Amino acid sequence: MFTQTQKIASVKRKLSLLLFGGFWFYGLVLLPIWLKSDFDSFQQLKYDPVAISIDPSAIPIFVCIPLILAILWATKKRLVGNYLSTDAALLLKIAVITAPALFLTIFITQWQYSSHLKDKGYQFCKRLTGSTFQAPKIWVRDSSYCIGNAYMVSSDLVDWTEKQARLGDVVTVEQLRNKAHELLESSPFKQ
Repeated sequence: MFTQTQKIASVKRKLSLLLFGGFWFYGLVLLPIWLKSDFDSFQQLKYDPVAISIDPSAIPIFVCIPLILAILWATKKRLVGNYLSTDAALLLKIAVITAPALFLTIFITQWQYSSHLKDKGYQFCKRLTGSTFQAPKIWVRDSSYCIGNAYMVSSDLVDWTEKQARLGDVVTVEQLRNKAHELLESSPFKQ
């Protein structure tokens, strides 16, 4: 029979393995998916769709890896029971360095993506983007494609325009409005 101390140590080991397993899942599975998503978004530009959604997230998230590792390391030390005040100071230093780097990376990445899209002739469409912080940014080839009241189905609308561009079809503003209306009618978010 296990003693209470042995049971607690076993639970701490299992939690530690779970945390580090989560990190490896993040690093080996999720990060490549985000990088591929960013790359695929730019690949859509070669078809010249009327609307495109680009949300660069992989590079800023990659910058956070040292902070994520430090948090996992500190959590493991806390679970094992040998967490020191110097560990807290080191974690704070890493956070102080990583946070500005994250914000700077977000700013630079957004600026680079915006510049590239403007060079390609696209304009940012605030009416299709939506008002939430994590809403994907929608860019349109011409301001006439920036239709209102369709931000709730903007992702589906952009997917449709990209599909039409791959097929070689040129989407008109009227077709875009009709598709937006159709998507809104079939959406659970009807106005």
